[in-house]
Amino acid sequence: MSGKSDNLEEVVKLLDIQYKSFVDVKDYADKYGHPHPCDTRSWSQIIISSLTGIKGIERKKGSDLDDGSDVKGANTWGAIDTPRFNGCLKAGTKSIVLYGIYKTVKKENWTFEGVCGAACLGGFAGILPDILEPAVNNPNHRAFFHSLSFLSLFLFRNKVYDKLNLSDNARCNCNIALAGYLSHLALDFTTKKSLPPI
Repeated sequence: MSGKSDNLEEVVKLLDIQYKSFVDVKDYADKYGHPHPCDTRSWSQIIISSLTGIKGIERKKGSDLDDGSDVKGANTWGAIDTPRFNGCLKAGTKSIVLYGIYKTVKKENWTFEGVCGAACLGGFAGILPDILEPAVNNPNHRAFFHSLSFLSLFLFRNKVYDKLNLSDNARCNCNIALAGYLSHLALDFTTKKSLPPI
């Protein structure tokens, strides 16, 4: 960091400008049936540069900032589908609970490695649907791996486990990954676009 974290007045001014630009165009976007333009990516990059003092890379290709880092941002003003970066965390915490239940039922001690492994496995599985079908520049990215059809395949997991002759620990790990993946689909199901049938 370049010591610019005290630059909060400028950041507040930038946020006000961003909000005003959104409000000014919202009625026109609604009137003509278009999404509300807000270009969160660019606004976030400018705000991060203001906070950190790290410049952007002008109009060159590559990372967002000249120190090689990238900036991620999400704006839900008028969003059809609410962006969220906490899907990984939510899936990870659910997976830890599942690991705890499994260990308690088996009357085994929890281990630090087991808790961390469950959180990582469930967290990764929680973002896996969007890795398989990314939403980048495609608001209708939900296809088979986000579908109700794919979801129904999980009903047959025990037959698959039996066929593969999986140990109890392997089954637990599969269920942890499954819980993470399903938590993503459950959250997507609650949005306006929901899940496609196929």
